[in-house]
Amino acid sequence: MNQGGRLVCGGGRLEHGQFANGNFVYPAILEVKPDNLAFREEVFGPLFPITSFKTDQEAIRIANDSQYGLGAAIISRDLERAEDMAKQIHSKG
Repeated sequence: MNQGGRLVCGGGRLEHGQFANGNFVYPAILEVKPDNLAFREEVFGPLFPITSFKTDQEAIRIANDSQYGLGAAIISRDLERAEDMAKQIHSKG
């Protein structure tokens, strides 16, 4: 099922080295919309789905709109803002 998205970086199979047997892939950053399955479902692989938002409250709503919540991350240059947002995100990790 192709739901769209944009590969920001990474992905692809390892070509050289100990694990270059076709079963390992490089970690990938995938830009998707919040309703994309790669963003909504738990992904057990080296995939980091990201999405955009307009306000901090929208970001918190998007982050909390999941039945999983095994982990969460906030990346920001503004530590105070990131800590405030982190306190509002429901995650087990």
